[in-house]
Amino acid sequence: MNASEMLCDYLLHHGSAEDRKTIPSMLFPGALPAEFCSQDSLRNAIRATQQRSYATEGKYFRVFVDGKLSTPHGKTLLDTPIRSDETLEEWLFRGVGVPQFGLIINGFERWADSIARQILDIFGPLLRSWGVPQTSIELVLFAGNYGYTPFGVHLDDPYTSTIHFQLGPGAKIMSLWTPKEFHDAVGTVESSVDYERLLPTAETTTISPGDIYCLPPHYFHVGCTKEFSIGLAVCVCRHTPDLLRKRSIDITMANPDFIKFVKNGGQGQPIGLFNTDYLLSDWIRDSYKEMELLALSKGGLHDAAGRITPTITCDSAVKLDDAFEIKFRNNGDTIQLYARGNRFTVPYDLPIEELLQYMKHGRICSIVEIQALASEELQKAAIFDFLRSLETCRVLQIAN
Repeated sequence: MNASEMLCDYLLHHGSAEDRKTIPSMLFPGALPAEFCSQDSLRNAIRATQQRSYATEGKYFRVFVDGKLSTPHGKTLLDTPIRSDETLEEWLFRGVGVPQFGLIINGFERWADSIARQILDIFGPLLRSWGVPQTSIELVLFAGNYGYTPFGVHLDDPYTSTIHFQLGPGAKIMSLWTPKEFHDAVGTVESSVDYERLLPTAETTTISPGDIYCLPPHYFHVGCTKEFSIGLAVCVCRHTPDLLRKRSIDITMANPDFIKFVKNGGQGQPIGLFNTDYLLSDWIRDSYKEMELLALSKGGLHDAAGRITPTITCDSAVKLDDAFEIKFRNNGDTIQLYARGNRFTVPYDLPIEELLQYMKHGRICSIVEIQALASEELQKAAIFDFLRSLETCRVLQIAN
């Protein structure tokens, strides 16, 4: 069995809510595909993450020193470009400037395009079985020689299974406790760094480079990395119907059009929606549809792709990234498009279906060739804007 078959079989076998409370951990020695997470793909993703993190104030990109979050070391690393002639290990030690540290990048799927495609290939059967938005996958990159995970022994979301891909060069030691074992040792707290009390009762596994380790929900755990290593944690999240309904309601309550509609006493036409009076249930149903289309456009990934500045010109040749399906719906006077978790609008008379069909299966097309599908000059300009929006959302790539 390959990695995809082993991991999907493991997760599908323990898919019920009751099974997730007793699911065992599992180590797959040497199961990591040889071509997975190359140095080049990691380097490119981290470069992009560095740029994005300035705008998010370190939300995704965090450096820990002496077990604590260190904003100064994080800023220094953000300002340190990765050279093409150095490994990630060399860059990290040079950029952080201390002998022991940890780097954690959450939402790595936002920028790690090639790695995200590999993950979707591996977990594709699972996503098709469990469905989207009922399932999502978040990527978290861990790098360093930080010893124990800075968070200490802790418990993850009860609906999330975490799959560790150990890239190396060092190993990671993972220690697990059942809730009873944990609370018997340290009392009613929900996290702890009292390793002296906890470690004697731990279930301990060494994850060597090239191994894949499945960490199920409902176990308290902590990782320990004494030697420098890089690992990718793939968080497979199940979303219950109640959670999805709550998100739909939250989206509705935050919708400016809905707020205006409520202020008007529920009278008039909802702006930007179909030309009918909506009941509250209609608004919530519409919010669910919006959430579903955004999730499907991400292919099942948790976070939306980070936007980039478009660079295509009228002389460019381009192709679509077939790993991500572009979704759309007609809102009457405009068409709403969804691309890798981002949304934008285009004129209602733009031949969207024809354009996307023409560019299917990674077909390389010139801009002029695509614009030839337009019936009017104004549509040609709108098509160019449409293609620039797709590039901004990173579902359209320059091929020349």
